[in-house]
Parts: sequence; structure tokens; C-alpha cells
Amino acid sequence: MRKDVYIDSNKTIIRYMKKFDDLEEEIEVYTKFIFLKENIKRIEKYKRNFENDYEQYKKGLISKNKLMKLQNGYIRDGVWKIYDNPYKTIITYNLDKFISLILYKNNEPFSGTYTFNNVTSNYVNGIKSGIETEYYKDKLIRKTNFIEGLRDGKSITFKNDEIYNGSPFEELNYIKGHISGTGCVYYSNGNIMCETNYNDGEIIEEKWFDKEGNLIEKFTDENDMTPEIISYLYE
Repeated sequence: MRKDVYIDSNKTIIRYMKKFDDLEEEIEVYTKFIFLKENIKRIEKYKRNFENDYEQYKKGLISKNKLMKLQNGYIRDGVWKIYDNPYKTIITYNLDKFISLILYKNNEPFSGTYTFNNVTSNYVNGIKSGIETEYYKDKLIRKTNFIEGLRDGKSITFKNDEIYNGSPFEELNYIKGHISGTGCVYYSNGNIMCETNYNDGEIIEEKWFDKEGNLIEKFTDENDMTPEIISYLYE
């Protein structure tokens, strides 16, 4: 079954389909085409399959956090394309897991510095390598290191409001694209608000502190911990 929804032909066309996977289970998928003045700018792909997702969780193939995300809506899956003439970015996802990103210029892998939507990145043969910076209204809001296309090393988020005035708000450590080790969210005075320990992207412990540095709560049971709690409570 196919249903095309035209929100605005100059902006977005969403193509919905229902199909069957190799196990003959029904999957909902959709492809989003985003236009600007009738020029294609992005192609995004998503999917959803509740029953198969739960089976994968029971077999230990996906985490509980990923299962929750899958069941709350569509996830990225497949090849995305972003057009910025003469550049083209190809991003591949598998069940919301990032696989690869390659930047082309005039259909050749690009080497050099590229800025898109206030994000400046360095590329070697189409692959991100080195420090990536993101600005909002000319103020630095994020700095992340990449090695061979994957986040690797520190990623620091800065807040530029009247309270933080450009000081670090969140600091995470990555190993080959996965959050690992200790991540911290800070108060404006530099003290830790939340300290989170990760293992290959999964939260294994959280500690919350008051502004004076006193421990106020500790979570070690995954049922008590909220994935990505920092990002949506303190953005």
C-alpha cells in the first residue's frame, strides 16, 4: 500500500509505504523529500516495525533504550542525501544506527573545510576528520573531534545565555562513535550537575548533584534512568 502526502510541493513531499521484510512481517516506511524553490535539498528515509523490534530486543540484538525509541515512532533507516550544490552528503543508517557519512564535491570525495548550517567540518577523501565546530549567532555552541568519520574524543557543548555566558554546559567522551566513560553536565559555576557513566553508548550509572556539589541522587538500575535525559531537560 502506498499513500503520498503533499504538504507543500515546494517544501516537503512524504511518501508512505507498507511492505514486508524477509520474515513476511509488515513494516511501515516512509521517504521524505525536502525541496527549496523546487530544488531537491534532502532525502530522508524512516521505518517502523513493532513486532520485529521486540523480537530483536528479546534476542539481545538491540538495547532497551533503542526498543523504547523504536516504539515511540519512526527511526532513520536507509540512505539519506543532502544537496548543497556543488556538494552532496550521503548518510547511511541501519535501524537508527549511524553507519557512514561521505561528502562529495562535483561527484568526487571532498578534502578540505566545509561549512553547512553553521557547522564547520574538516574532511579527508569525503570522511570527517579533526575538529568540528558549530555556531549560533556567531557564538560557539559545540566542539567535537572526529577520527575516520566517527566521533572520537571529547565533545563539548557550550551555553551562551545570560547565566552561562559561553561556558561549558555538557562534556561527553566518544570512542569510535559511541559515548564511553564519564560524561558531565555543569552548573554555571563550573560544578557538576549530573555525572553519567557510559559503556559503549549505554548508561550504566547516573549521579545528580546540587549547585554546591552535594550528591542528591544516584541511579544504577536501567529502569530508573532516562536515555538522553540531559538533552531534552536542559536545552
